[in-house]
Amino acid sequence: MSELIQQLSGNQIIASLVFMAAMLAVRFVSNSWLNSRSKMEIEDRRRIKSNIKNGLFLVVLIALIFIWAPALRTFALSLTAFAVAIILATKELILCISGYILKSTSGLIRVGDWIEIGDLRGEVVDQNIMTTSLEELGHGHKKYEYSGRTVLVPNSLFLSTTVKNERFNKRYTYHNFNIVLHPEIPLGPIRDKLLNVLTEETEQYAEVAKRYKALIEKRADIPLPDAFIDSRISFLDDTHVRLTFICFVPVAEASQIENKIKTIASAEIADWYARKAG
Repeated sequence: MSELIQQLSGNQIIASLVFMAAMLAVRFVSNSWLNSRSKMEIEDRRRIKSNIKNGLFLVVLIALIFIWAPALRTFALSLTAFAVAIILATKELILCISGYILKSTSGLIRVGDWIEIGDLRGEVVDQNIMTTSLEELGHGHKKYEYSGRTVLVPNSLFLSTTVKNERFNKRYTYHNFNIVLHPEIPLGPIRDKLLNVLTEETEQYAEVAKRYKALIEKRADIPLPDAFIDSRISFLDDTHVRLTFICFVPVAEASQIENKIKTIASAEIADWYARKAG
């Protein structure tokens, strides 16, 4: 044990401290430079900071292995007896590192992406070798709103849980919503009126939507529906009619457009009931 202490108190400690101090200085300088770039997008700045942090961590890890290799080589044989116990004790650590390697090598996610993993959904704001931080997003009618909660996801989940990436839905998305009608309400007139209103509401985004759709098709190499506005009719078990509207719109405007269409639909339904009662 005394020999071990002597070895560990030698030049390796000094070299390790000097190297880590240098890496901290590099990170401080890079962060200061990035913070001074006021014209850079916030997402780009966060992404670069995350990449620098993770890159420096790997550099430090590899450097420390080389620095301490001579001192640790003499103890390699004695560690064999504890190998199984160490693997079992560090199972979660190994899984998290494996999940991080999977994400990094496959390009599965990056800072700024909207992802869904299991029951969690949010924007990736940071990721390191152990965890991924998400700014939580809602579901259903609140699917574009932040909940205000930050969720820390262990990277081991990326090995066992299905991950959905909404990277291309962050600015424009195929938004859909439903309106349920009584079977006696004339379907054609109300459907046509709502489609006309929806066309008017989305007309101002048409040109940008076309360009963004083409960009998604090019980058993702997948065809998207040609129609930016569509509707579908289905019947519920109680014979009520469900009108489903689909529109390709900016994410920031999706909820507002949906609320306006539903408000007009409610007024039309109320007017139909009033005429029927009269």
